[in-house]
Amino acid sequence: MRPRARAWARLWGNLPLVTGLLLLAFFVAAGLVAPLLYPGSGGSLAVDHGVFDNCSAPSPPTAQLAPFGGGPHPLGQTAHLGLDVAQGLLLGTRWDLLLIAFLVGASALVGALLGAIAGAMGGRVESILSPILDGTLAFPPLMVMVTVLAVTYSGPLEGSRMVVFLFGMLAVLWAPFAQGVRAQARSTAHQAFVEAAKASGARWPRILLRHILPNCSAPVLAQVPSSVFSVFFVLGFFQYLGLVAESSVVPNCGTVRVGLGVVHSIPSGLFLIVPSVRFPEWTWTLANGLSGFTVGSILPEWWGYLLPTAWIALFLLAVTLFCDGLAAHLSPFRGR
Repeated sequence: MRPRARAWARLWGNLPLVTGLLLLAFFVAAGLVAPLLYPGSGGSLAVDHGVFDNCSAPSPPTAQLAPFGGGPHPLGQTAHLGLDVAQGLLLGTRWDLLLIAFLVGASALVGALLGAIAGAMGGRVESILSPILDGTLAFPPLMVMVTVLAVTYSGPLEGSRMVVFLFGMLAVLWAPFAQGVRAQARSTAHQAFVEAAKASGARWPRILLRHILPNCSAPVLAQVPSSVFSVFFVLGFFQYLGLVAESSVVPNCGTVRVGLGVVHSIPSGLFLIVPSVRFPEWTWTLANGLSGFTVGSILPEWWGYLLPTAWIALFLLAVTLFCDGLAAHLSPFRGR
């Protein structure tokens, strides 16, 4: 078998990688098709709110998948804000894909580079970088973001909650990548091919880029799914609290009830991440589906929370399968 044919056979024989690629292609296609299904929507969702105790009635999913822009809601409509679930998920796809690509991509790049430098060079360099890395790992992302958003609640960054969220998460997400790469780089730095590169006079930047980092892909790929989950968990936490914290986020629709009663005292600006209640985003759509929760209720409007949860879970599955398959494909010990 020719080398190229062997490579293609090896690729298509990697079921997790192929499945992950197909699922990711589905989400990319959904993001591209969404503006065609909802022309003129841009970054704004249709909100159908009513008056107090007479909010927009929840509408269950229907079999009528077209047209998406009007009539029956194919994936249902939530109560309170009256968001169309299909519109929220489809229009939110491009924003969430960009969000994940920026956060996880930048975190992986920064973490892999710093981890490789600390592990490969050792000595004084590692003694400087390691305390920073270990100190960052000691703080959970959720606790960091609560502090960051509280500090920037008022001031010049008050109107830039999404920017604060992005860089606040980036400040903690790089550390797990660096931790795995540091251990791998420390081992790789003593391999024969690296010693040969040193003996030939190669400088450290070349050794890091050509020999150390390419052999540290496994810990980076292993960390990606966990980082994606962390982003959705932290973002969803603030989206939900931002929705239920203040009645003014539901114009003319009374107060959103949650938990043991009605939340009045918490300022919604402390939690609200998205630019507006009309902004399309997956966890924001999920938060709207959960916003009617009260003690003793069974959330009969299942489409408002189960469908967004399944959509996010499917994306997490796609990322996990792709990363696992790619790691196996790049492994030199995988069967040929």
